[in-house]
Amino acid sequence: MQEIASTIAANDAVSMALLCQALAQARPGARWDDEEGSAPLPDGEWWVCDPVEGAIHHIHGLPH
Repeated sequence: MQEIASTIAANDAVSMALLCQALAQARPGARWDDEEGSAPLPDGEWWVCDPVEGAIHHIHGLPH
């Protein structure tokens, strides 16, 4: 189980880095939060991302 969790975390980190770079260019003033947020966000533009939805499929070698 720990190996799966570590692989998912590694996939999230790589995906988030790519997302941050591309989306920051598109909307440089927007701020970031992750999908685990626990309170309403302050006013302004936000990116709220779950970088690797379906990561378990990737771990199992499924292409989709």
